[in-house]
Amino acid sequence: MNLQTLALRVLDWQASKTNWLRAESIRAEPMRELVNLIKQSARVAWPGVGGRIFNRLHCDLQLAQLINNPMAWLATNLLSIAGLGDGQRDFFLSVQHPDPTFEQEDIGKGFVMGIGPLNYRMDEANVWAAKIQGAMCIKMHTDISSDSNAAAVTNHMVALAGAVMVTGMVNGCSFLIEDAGGAGALHCTHIKPVGQASEALQNQIEGFGLNHTQVYGQNDYGAALAATVIGFAKGGWQIYAQLSARGAPQKVTRVVQLYPR
Repeated sequence: MNLQTLALRVLDWQASKTNWLRAESIRAEPMRELVNLIKQSARVAWPGVGGRIFNRLHCDLQLAQLINNPMAWLATNLLSIAGLGDGQRDFFLSVQHPDPTFEQEDIGKGFVMGIGPLNYRMDEANVWAAKIQGAMCIKMHTDISSDSNAAAVTNHMVALAGAVMVTGMVNGCSFLIEDAGGAGALHCTHIKPVGQASEALQNQIEGFGLNHTQVYGQNDYGAALAATVIGFAKGGWQIYAQLSARGAPQKVTRVVQLYPR
């Protein structure tokens, strides 16, 4: 049995014994030793990943599930995305969790696991994590004011490419999806309100009457929620919004499919 197979079997076992690292568990010490042994071996055999071997293998599986069935995955797994400039770049999916199995460091003796949600993050920095090659990033623009015209907005629209579309948190912002004549060649942009209320920004953009363009803003998702917007090219683009409470979200509120409706 190779190292990665062993690590995956450990993850399967842990998933069936969710309290294994609680203070009262008789399984804690032998499992801690096994996890640390695998991490130490991975630092030699897989140096680009090292002690994060469990995080990487877990997220490889999760990424495949996310791409295969976005609606089901997003309904049960809270996701945050670090926004960047327009264009394609590699993004990486990692898990954020109080279980130290997923961390780089060995598990210390006597460690007692806290209880918390299994949350995920996509960003450009964690290059050891599960890779999304050439993800299409949509930049959040901050130069649209109440005096801006329609051209100022449409000039920010970019054509989607690649297999996955990502953007930063839609939190008071408006996200635009343009389908030129229903042909499936989508253009998108992400606009943050500057000097005006979120609802006023959405109303302003909708008032431009942009052809074949959907505006998803605070009038839709509400002042108490924020949206993680992500898209997948699956024989045509599918774009989803995962909604969660603003501030320190702990769970998914709901998921809506923005495109196609």
